Amino acid sequence: MEDEYLNEVHKMALIATSAQLAKEVSVRNDGIGEDLNFNFFGWTGGHLSIICQMGRKGMKQPPADRFQQSFNVCLALRKFWHVTDITLVAEGFISLDPVASKGKDLKKLFTDSRNIKECLTVTHAYLSDRIDDGGDMVQKPVASIIAIPYTYGVGRVVEWKSILASEDNAVKILRESMFPAMMMQVLGSPIEERADDEGRESVVRQMAADGFEVYEFDE
Repeated sequence: MEDEYLNEVHKMALIATSAQLAKEVSVRNDGIGEDLNFNFFGWTGGHLSIICQMGRKGMKQPPADRFQQSFNVCLALRKFWHVTDITLVAEGFISLDPVASKGKDLKKLFTDSRNIKECLTVTHAYLSDRIDDGGDMVQKPVASIIAIPYTYGVGRVVEWKSILASEDNAVKILRESMFPAMMMQVLGSPIEERADDEGRESVVRQMAADGFEVYEFDE
Protein backbone atom coordinates (compact mmCIF):
# COMPACT_ATOMS: atom_id res chain seq x y z
CA MET A 1 0.00 0.00 0.00
CA GLU A 2 1.20 3.50 -0.75
CA ASP A 3 2.49 5.75 2.03
CA GLU A 4 -0.50 8.11 2.00
CA TYR A 5 -1.74 8.26 5.58
CA LEU A 6 0.73 10.39 7.53
CA ASN A 7 -2.01 12.20 9.45
CA GLU A 8 -3.83 10.46 12.33
CA VAL A 9 -7.15 11.94 11.21
CA HIS A 10 -6.71 10.44 7.74
CA LYS A 11 -5.88 7.04 9.22
CA MET A 12 -8.94 7.06 11.45
CA ALA A 13 -11.15 8.23 8.59
CA LEU A 14 -9.92 5.39 6.39
CA ILE A 15 -10.55 2.76 9.08
CA ALA A 16 -13.92 4.23 10.07
CA THR A 17 -15.15 4.21 6.48
CA SER A 18 -13.97 0.62 6.00
CA ALA A 19 -15.63 -0.45 9.27
CA GLN A 20 -18.92 1.15 8.30
CA LEU A 21 -18.88 -0.66 4.97
CA ALA A 22 -18.03 -3.97 6.68
CA LYS A 23 -20.91 -3.45 9.13
CA GLU A 24 -23.36 -2.71 6.32
CA VAL A 25 -22.29 -5.82 4.41
CA SER A 26 -22.49 -7.96 7.55
CA VAL A 27 -26.02 -6.79 8.36
CA ARG A 28 -27.17 -7.17 4.76
CA ASN A 29 -25.82 -10.72 4.55
CA ASP A 30 -26.28 -12.05 8.09
CA GLY A 31 -28.87 -9.84 9.79
CA ILE A 32 -28.45 -7.97 13.06
CA GLY A 33 -27.37 -10.82 15.32
CA GLU A 34 -23.58 -10.49 15.07
CA ASP A 35 -21.23 -7.63 15.93
CA LEU A 36 -18.03 -7.02 14.02
CA ASN A 37 -15.00 -8.83 15.39
CA PHE A 38 -12.11 -6.91 16.93
CA ASN A 39 -9.73 -5.69 14.22
CA PHE A 40 -6.26 -4.39 15.04
CA PHE A 41 -4.44 -2.30 12.40
CA GLY A 42 -0.69 -1.82 12.75
CA TRP A 43 0.88 1.23 11.09
CA THR A 44 4.54 2.03 10.49
CA GLY A 45 4.55 5.76 9.88
CA GLY A 46 2.01 6.32 7.12
CA HIS A 47 2.10 2.74 5.90
CA LEU A 48 -0.50 0.15 6.93
CA SER A 49 1.68 -2.85 7.72
CA ILE A 50 -0.62 -5.50 9.18
CA ILE A 51 -4.22 -6.29 10.14
CA CYS A 52 -5.11 -8.85 12.83
CA GLN A 53 -8.76 -9.89 13.14
CA MET A 54 -9.95 -11.85 16.16
CA GLY A 55 -12.00 -14.91 15.22
CA ARG A 56 -15.55 -15.70 16.35
CA LYS A 57 -14.33 -18.16 18.97
CA GLY A 58 -12.07 -15.50 20.46
CA MET A 59 -14.90 -12.97 20.54
CA LYS A 60 -16.96 -15.36 22.66
CA GLN A 61 -14.28 -15.65 25.34
CA PRO A 62 -14.69 -14.02 28.76
CA PRO A 63 -13.73 -10.31 28.54
CA ALA A 64 -10.54 -10.82 30.58
CA ASP A 65 -9.28 -13.54 28.21
CA ARG A 66 -10.22 -11.49 25.17
CA PHE A 67 -8.33 -8.53 26.59
CA GLN A 68 -5.23 -10.65 27.26
CA GLN A 69 -5.21 -11.96 23.70
CA SER A 70 -5.61 -8.41 22.42
CA PHE A 71 -2.67 -7.28 24.56
CA ASN A 72 -0.51 -10.12 23.22
CA VAL A 73 -1.30 -9.17 19.62
CA CYS A 74 -0.66 -5.46 20.13
CA LEU A 75 2.64 -6.17 21.90
CA ALA A 76 3.72 -8.42 19.02
CA LEU A 77 2.89 -5.66 16.52
CA ARG A 78 5.11 -3.25 18.43
CA LYS A 79 8.01 -5.64 19.08
CA PHE A 80 8.21 -7.46 15.75
CA TRP A 81 6.63 -5.09 13.20
CA HIS A 82 7.88 -1.92 14.93
CA VAL A 83 4.52 -0.21 14.52
CA THR A 84 4.18 3.44 15.46
CA ASP A 85 0.35 3.42 15.53
CA ILE A 86 -2.29 0.86 16.44
CA THR A 87 -5.96 1.23 15.50
CA LEU A 88 -8.73 -0.88 17.03
CA VAL A 89 -12.18 -1.27 15.53
CA ALA A 90 -14.79 -2.64 17.92
CA GLU A 91 -18.48 -2.38 18.73
CA GLY A 92 -20.04 -1.10 21.90
CA PHE A 93 -22.56 1.29 23.39
CA ILE A 94 -22.51 5.04 23.85
CA SER A 95 -24.66 7.38 25.92
CA LEU A 96 -26.04 10.55 24.39
CA ASP A 97 -26.78 11.72 27.96
CA PRO A 98 -23.60 10.89 29.91
CA VAL A 99 -24.80 12.66 33.05
CA ALA A 100 -27.93 10.49 33.37
CA SER A 101 -26.02 7.28 32.62
CA LYS A 102 -22.97 8.00 34.77
CA GLY A 103 -21.84 4.89 36.63
CA LYS A 104 -24.41 2.64 34.94
CA ASP A 105 -24.02 -0.36 32.64
CA LEU A 106 -24.83 0.97 29.16
CA LYS A 107 -25.52 -2.49 27.79
CA LYS A 108 -28.21 -3.05 30.43
CA LEU A 109 -29.71 0.39 29.77
CA PHE A 110 -29.79 -0.10 26.00
CA THR A 111 -33.23 -1.69 25.70
CA ASP A 112 -34.91 0.89 27.97
CA SER A 113 -33.32 4.18 26.97
CA ARG A 114 -33.41 6.12 23.73
CA ASN A 115 -30.21 7.87 24.78
CA ILE A 116 -28.14 4.67 24.63
CA LYS A 117 -27.04 3.73 21.12
CA GLU A 118 -25.05 0.89 19.67
CA CYS A 119 -21.92 2.20 18.00
CA LEU A 120 -18.75 1.41 16.16
CA THR A 121 -15.64 2.71 17.86
CA VAL A 122 -12.31 3.44 16.24
CA THR A 123 -9.56 3.84 18.84
CA HIS A 124 -6.23 5.07 17.49
CA ALA A 125 -3.08 5.07 19.63
CA TYR A 126 0.05 6.67 18.24
CA LEU A 127 3.40 8.22 19.10
CA SER A 128 3.14 11.99 19.10
CA ASP A 129 5.97 14.53 19.28
CA ARG A 130 5.59 16.53 22.48
CA ILE A 131 7.76 18.94 24.47
CA ASP A 132 8.53 17.63 27.95
CA ASP A 133 8.98 19.68 31.14
CA GLY A 134 12.66 20.17 30.33
CA GLY A 135 11.90 21.67 26.93
CA ASP A 136 13.07 18.61 24.98
CA MET A 137 11.13 17.04 22.12
CA VAL A 138 10.00 13.51 23.03
CA GLN A 139 7.61 10.96 21.59
CA LYS A 140 4.64 10.32 23.87
CA PRO A 141 1.91 7.69 23.30
CA VAL A 142 -1.56 9.23 23.04
CA ALA A 143 -4.95 7.87 22.01
CA SER A 144 -7.88 9.34 20.12
CA ILE A 145 -11.32 7.85 19.56
CA ILE A 146 -14.34 8.28 17.34
CA ALA A 147 -17.69 6.66 18.05
CA ILE A 148 -20.27 6.23 15.31
CA PRO A 149 -23.74 5.49 16.75
CA TYR A 150 -26.18 3.57 14.59
CA THR A 151 -29.66 2.07 14.50
CA TYR A 152 -31.18 -0.56 12.24
CA GLY A 153 -33.70 0.33 9.57
CA VAL A 154 -36.20 -1.76 7.66
CA GLY A 155 -34.69 -4.19 5.19
CA ARG A 156 -31.41 -4.88 6.97
CA VAL A 157 -30.19 -1.30 6.64
CA VAL A 158 -27.77 0.42 9.02
CA GLU A 159 -28.67 4.04 9.74
CA TRP A 160 -25.62 5.99 10.91
CA LYS A 161 -25.85 8.88 13.36
CA SER A 162 -23.50 11.81 13.89
CA ILE A 163 -19.89 10.92 14.69
CA LEU A 164 -18.65 11.71 18.19
CA ALA A 165 -14.92 12.32 18.50
CA SER A 166 -12.33 13.00 21.15
CA GLU A 167 -8.74 13.87 20.30
CA ASP A 168 -5.80 12.82 22.47
CA ASN A 169 -7.84 11.91 25.58
CA ALA A 170 -9.66 8.65 24.90
CA VAL A 171 -8.60 7.27 28.28
CA LYS A 172 -10.28 10.19 30.07
CA ILE A 173 -13.66 10.00 28.33
CA LEU A 174 -14.16 6.24 28.15
CA ARG A 175 -15.60 4.39 31.12
CA GLU A 176 -13.98 1.23 29.77
CA SER A 177 -10.51 2.66 29.19
CA MET A 178 -8.57 -0.61 29.33
CA PHE A 179 -8.02 -0.86 25.59
CA PRO A 180 -6.73 2.66 24.81
CA ALA A 181 -4.60 2.56 27.96
CA MET A 182 -3.20 -0.82 26.94
CA MET A 183 -2.48 0.34 23.39
CA MET A 184 -0.64 3.40 24.70
CA GLN A 185 1.37 1.24 27.08
CA VAL A 186 2.34 -1.10 24.24
CA LEU A 187 3.58 1.77 22.06
CA GLY A 188 5.86 2.79 24.91
CA SER A 189 7.43 -0.69 24.94
CA PRO A 190 10.84 -1.40 23.38
CA ILE A 191 11.00 -3.00 19.96
CA GLU A 192 12.81 -6.21 19.06
CA GLU A 193 15.77 -4.85 17.09
CA ARG A 194 16.56 -8.28 15.58
CA ALA A 195 13.05 -8.92 14.31
CA ASP A 196 13.27 -10.62 10.93
CA ASP A 197 10.98 -12.44 8.51
CA GLU A 198 11.47 -15.77 10.27
CA GLY A 199 10.61 -14.28 13.65
CA ARG A 200 7.54 -12.55 12.29
CA GLU A 201 6.39 -15.74 10.55
CA SER A 202 6.62 -17.56 13.87
CA VAL A 203 4.49 -14.87 15.53
CA VAL A 204 1.92 -15.05 12.71
CA ARG A 205 1.65 -18.81 13.18
CA GLN A 206 1.00 -18.28 16.89
CA MET A 207 -1.65 -15.66 16.14
CA ALA A 208 -3.33 -18.09 13.74
CA ALA A 209 -3.25 -20.79 16.43
CA ASP A 210 -4.99 -18.30 18.74
CA GLY A 211 -7.74 -17.81 16.16
CA PHE A 212 -6.62 -14.57 14.50
CA GLU A 213 -6.68 -13.92 10.78
CA VAL A 214 -3.56 -11.98 9.81
CA TYR A 215 -3.03 -9.87 6.69
CA GLU A 216 0.39 -8.35 6.00
CA PHE A 217 1.16 -5.64 3.46
CA ASP A 218 4.39 -5.01 1.59
CA GLU A 219 5.96 -1.59 1.94
